[in-house]
Amino acid sequence: MGRLVPGVNVFTGYTFLDTEVLKDNTAANIGKQIANVPEHRANLWITYDFLEKWQIGGGPSYVGSRFSNNANANRVPGFVRWDSTIAYQITKSIQLRLNAINLTNQLYFDSVGGSKAVPATGRTFISSASFKFFGVCQRP
Repeated sequence: MGRLVPGVNVFTGYTFLDTEVLKDNTAANIGKQIANVPEHRANLWITYDFLEKWQIGGGPSYVGSRFSNNANANRVPGFVRWDSTIAYQITKSIQLRLNAINLTNQLYFDSVGGSKAVPATGRTFISSASFKFFGVCQRP
């Protein structure tokens, strides 16, 4: 996380998981990868604050391929999902925001297990309003 220049915020992350089934009812699964856990996962999120009250941003999230069961018989493909946001700060304590999730309407699977794969939602827009209340929960 960091600020490259005034108004530009960068958030990034990477995860590497080298999983292994250590105990299972089926001996043949021992030593295989754990179901529904991708080996690689990464994200990048950049926002830009401008005109004092506006913010715009976005970035990709990558999830590598993963197996749907501990037998490692079925694998779902990895994917890259692109998201974005725009916000307007009305006052110090009130903000309006519109998020767009899965901008490219990418078909990917949110979760997998056994013989089932659950597709994620398509392109989605979420609007929200945030209210900050100062002094509501003060200690005596």
